Amino acid sequence: MPDGPAAYPYFGKARRARSTIVGQAIHHATEHRAQIAGALSTNGIDAIDLDALDVWAYGDVEGLGA
Repeated sequence: MPDGPAAYPYFGKARRARSTIVGQAIHHATEHRAQIAGALSTNGIDAIDLDALDVWAYGDVEGLGA
């Protein structure tokens, strides 16, 4: 579906561009991932290496690489 206005009944706005909604969802998820990694790291747990997480590696694992 092309970018354009979509229903978004939050924060007093009835409509937002689809690209804005998707961008905010990605930003929000990234923010929480960083918070979780920071909290774990502060407590000596380095199980999440944010530098090692990327879509390219995921694509390779899933056989989607070129």
